[in-house]
Amino acid sequence: MNTCDVLEVRSGDDRGECCTRIAKAQCSDCGMHVCESHAEECGACGETFCPGCMSFHLADHVKPPQVERLDRIRKRA
Repeated sequence: MNTCDVLEVRSGDDRGECCTRIAKAQCSDCGMHVCESHAEECGACGETFCPGCMSFHLADHVKPPQVERLDRIRKRA
């Protein structure tokens, strides 16, 4: 069984330690094994990511324009 590969750090002076929990998933981007606590599921596509890759992945999902807001802007102009 694989353990979680996430490095837990408490402060800037802390060298950190790897999480000791059992891995339940694998990051869809980097392949890192993650436990249930560190696995983050994307609400848009349903894939699982480690905390480090999740923020980069979310940038790939650009929010669609809100039609109501665009209509209000056009009316003001």
